[in-house]
Amino acid sequence: MNSSFAWLIRRELWESRAVWVAPAICGAILIIATLIGGLQVGEVRIANLADPAVAAKIEALGGDAIPRLSRLLLLAIAVPFYITVMFTQFFYALDALSSDRRDRSVLFWKSMPVSDAATVGSKFAVAVLVIPLVALAAALLSQVVLSSMVALKLSGTELEFTQHLWTAGTWLPAIGATLYGALAVILWSVPLVGWLLLVSAVVPRSPFLWAVLPPLAVALVEDVLFDSSYFIHLIAERTLGVFAAAFSGTEQVGATVRIGPEDGLPPRVEHLMQPVEFLTSADLLGGLVVGALLVAGAIWARRYRDDNG
Repeated sequence: MNSSFAWLIRRELWESRAVWVAPAICGAILIIATLIGGLQVGEVRIANLADPAVAAKIEALGGDAIPRLSRLLLLAIAVPFYITVMFTQFFYALDALSSDRRDRSVLFWKSMPVSDAATVGSKFAVAVLVIPLVALAAALLSQVVLSSMVALKLSGTELEFTQHLWTAGTWLPAIGATLYGALAVILWSVPLVGWLLLVSAVVPRSPFLWAVLPPLAVALVEDVLFDSSYFIHLIAERTLGVFAAAFSGTEQVGATVRIGPEDGLPPRVEHLMQPVEFLTSADLLGGLVVGALLVAGAIWARRYRDDNG
């Protein structure tokens, strides 16, 4: 990595502490909540395992029910961190290029031997790459800590939860899915970050309103003229992240989580969990192209916008 670009990245990390503070707070909340919950629950006992009806229900789940639940636990721990990434990315990118115009520091940075492309590129890299990777590290650490707490709490039960939790068959798929989720978030967020950087570079004030109101206006016009909602659904998928894309178009049936072998995943979840299909999909590739154009627009605006007034 070019030394000047690396220093620009360090500058962003120094000035934008939310990049690492937000995941740290998220992990602390999960750990404290689990600790308090464990204290409230007290001793865990699982009775009536010898009851034929209970035994039949456990058997109906399949022999790998507990390993599957263990992997589900690990993946559930990662979800709050990905939600944190969405909020952190949004507000960081929206403020990235407008804050130094507000305090006039943009004039100082333009006098330095650093190109506008490198400046915008460093902010884009932090938003798209650094923020998800920091959250990923926090998620993996939290998975270890919370799994240890849960295993310690359930170590005396008849289910022998710990022997299933600390196995390669549980951790490798969970870590692989967590890493793949981070990659999906990184790639999926490119057009959203590009739009926010463009708004941050162009508008003189109130970037939040300029980032939100024009897409809503387009969605309203589409609804009035064509009686359709394609654009608002597209914006929702990009704004809410890859998870909204996964579950859009699916119906929620009750509040029961079913883990039986007869229950498949929603179609779009199946699609996103196929790396080749997802990485070559028109939605993703089109988003990358649009994101590149928006970032180019942000560089152009940064270079030619008059900030002397």
